[in-house]
Amino acid sequence: MDGNYGLDLKAIMHHVQTVDTVSIFFPIFRRSLVVDLRCGSDQRPLVAVMPMVRSAADRVRSIKRMRPNLPRPNEIVAIPWPAYVDSLVETGVWGGLTKRLAQVGTEESLIMANEALTALRHCERREIAALIKGEQYQTIWATPD
Repeated sequence: MDGNYGLDLKAIMHHVQTVDTVSIFFPIFRRSLVVDLRCGSDQRPLVAVMPMVRSAADRVRSIKRMRPNLPRPNEIVAIPWPAYVDSLVETGVWGGLTKRLAQVGTEESLIMANEALTALRHCERREIAALIKGEQYQTIWATPD
């Protein structure tokens, strides 16, 4: 991994393996991977890249708006991920998510997951490019002229 970043991977894997609704958020580029494994008669699991929200309660409300035919999630785990997107794969967290998704979802759900991973990588690359170009960033300490 690209440094420890204070991540408790054992606890994260436990949540990924046991909780139905998980939000992994990337503060660096202000996006969240939202995985809601709950299903209904007309609802398959949800895998989506969404803007970050201020709180878990806001995330619950956004999920409820997207999935009005399902009850509010009983539990949601919000996991900050300050590392690179690819470290989700390297640490096994992504594998844990897709394994759970395969257990409750369909092939379509796994396709949605792969599309979400691609979207996260794209968001990350765009943010790194903006940093390099100086877009949306300001210099704190400038060198004297």
